[in-house]
Amino acid sequence: MCPSHWHYYNGNCYSYSFDSDPVDHGTAVSLCQEGHSKATLATIFSSEENWYVNRYMRYADATTAFIGLRKKADTENDWEWMDGSEVGYTKWVEGEPDVVEGQDCGGMNKEDGTWFSAACTATKSYHCKLQPGIWKLS
Repeated sequence: MCPSHWHYYNGNCYSYSFDSDPVDHGTAVSLCQEGHSKATLATIFSSEENWYVNRYMRYADATTAFIGLRKKADTENDWEWMDGSEVGYTKWVEGEPDVVEGQDCGGMNKEDGTWFSAACTATKSYHCKLQPGIWKLS
């Protein structure tokens, strides 16, 4: 149902960077698109989806990974998904998101699936997602 090396869940396809070295946010976006031209870093809309995305991290060495969260331009602490979707469901670590200049990208913790704000120049693993209608069923 999904492209090779992608995993199907609830109408979407997901990929996790198991074998790659940690990369910065911009490189993670590019690598998702190398996997499929219409892919982006993962958007998460429910606790079930968060659990599914997080479970792949449990099989990897990395302790954190980029997801598709980003701080809205010219805001102090207003966040959105990279595809422009509003953030409804959240799982921020207590005290997050930080109001720290330069922490404009979002990540996920391996241990419990909580989210945190991070510098986009930091290096991490990453989760990619293809949404319905973008990929074709085989």
